[in-house]
Amino acid sequence: MSSGLLPKPQMKDLLGKFARRNFLIGVTLVTGCLIYLEFAFIQGRQKQYRDFYKTFDFAKDFEDKKKAGVFQSVRPGDA
Repeated sequence: MSSGLLPKPQMKDLLGKFARRNFLIGVTLVTGCLIYLEFAFIQGRQKQYRDFYKTFDFAKDFEDKKKAGVFQSVRPGDA
């Protein structure tokens, strides 16, 4: 008759086992998301910024803004 009995449920350290499992799953998911964001968005955006500033002329931009009167400290006609 002992073969027909159900096994006893494990009650010892049940909460600890679930906590460890869920913690590891959470750490794995967060790490995966961070790696995805790094390669999908951050590196692409950094490359776009590098390409933009490679050809950007700061002196020309300053002169254009000065002529437009954007600055309060520099008048459009000043040198």
